[in-house]
Amino acid sequence: MRQEITDPRRLTPLEGQVRVTCIVPTLNAERFAERLGQAIQAQSLMPSELLLIDSSSDDNTISAFEQYGFNVLSIDREDFNHGAVRNLAARHANGDVLVYLTQDAIPKDASWLENLIAPIRAGTAVATFARQVPDPSDSPLAAFARHHNYPAHSRLVTPQDISTLGIRAAFFSNSCSAIRSDVFHALGGFRSDTIMNEDMLFAATLLNSGYAHYYCSDSLVIHSHDYSLAQTFRRYFDIGVVFAQAREELKDFRAGGEGLNYAFRLIGYLVSEHRYWWIPRAILESLAKFAALQLGKRYRQVPRRLLPRLSMHSGYWTSG
Repeated sequence: MRQEITDPRRLTPLEGQVRVTCIVPTLNAERFAERLGQAIQAQSLMPSELLLIDSSSDDNTISAFEQYGFNVLSIDREDFNHGAVRNLAARHANGDVLVYLTQDAIPKDASWLENLIAPIRAGTAVATFARQVPDPSDSPLAAFARHHNYPAHSRLVTPQDISTLGIRAAFFSNSCSAIRSDVFHALGGFRSDTIMNEDMLFAATLLNSGYAHYYCSDSLVIHSHDYSLAQTFRRYFDIGVVFAQAREELKDFRAGGEGLNYAFRLIGYLVSEHRYWWIPRAILESLAKFAALQLGKRYRQVPRRLLPRLSMHSGYWTSG
């Protein structure tokens, strides 16, 4: 079933029984085990392999997930790296398709997995990612982020779309994604030297190599984050670092105007929902994102001792 990759444009569909490996990196994820395990067990298409890669959890994460059939790889917490741990799991996987989930991304219905891998099986695309929907308890800011980034319509993104979509062409989320294993390994997997956004950089590499990826709006997971202003700043500082470090590979993916467009749409959404009291917070959040992004792009000019304080992933600056 595996194919030697010679020409990206001539990949054939995956026929017959397709083996799917579901990979979940975890840290102190015991509280998610029951919901995630039950959601996976309820699927119309069951994964052939479940892999947990755990960063030395302090709780009962491992035993909780083992109850649902997960095999476990354990690493030291200080060795965690977004790209490296996923590459490690991929090397242990037997699947023709690698499905990556974060510990807090919960499949919404029984057709989640079948819908997620359908474009890969059909040969339409070599990678897909799911629609993320907010929890009903989320703030309107968190809810809008999911509605804006994960719309109700699916989309195929090809190399020809880079010129029109810019950086949006590389939008891809490892919170819930699926990738053909042969293509994943042929492209070298995820970058392990980046602080975050290894999924975006992989999508850029994929497109630059002539492949297509697909956003599956009919594959749904419940997943969102309500970040504080400080957390938002640190997250966007790290995103700025990524843009600075990956400037060469992202040179064809223009990024101008995305932040301003998002801010205006957010305020319009709050007005339409009559949530006026959230507008000041939305303005502060937009300013924090802009300032952090610009500072992150100039991280080489920041005293190194300050970098862990500015970053959401402080271990990146202190490891090695």
